[in-house]
Amino acid sequence: MEVGEGMKEKKEAKDEEWENWQANLTDKTIEEGRKVVKIASGADFLLALRASGEVWACSVSHNTIGQWIYVSHIVPHEGPHETDR
Repeated sequence: MEVGEGMKEKKEAKDEEWENWQANLTDKTIEEGRKVVKIASGADFLLALRASGEVWACSVSHNTIGQWIYVSHIVPHEGPHETDR
């Protein structure tokens, strides 16, 4: 097996899983997936977690909410955090 073959097989499996998931979508499952199940906030941002697993973010400034953007991935924090002390 070549170095890239394992990654190619994983991608093909994920693509197949995605296609199967999309084939079973209904209006009800789409609507349920859009429901916000958790909210997180900071001094200048909001994060929303949808039932589908999507994460959306927006900036907040002077009591004004900015445009919501889809967060494709979240980079894990590395190193000590002030709450780790």
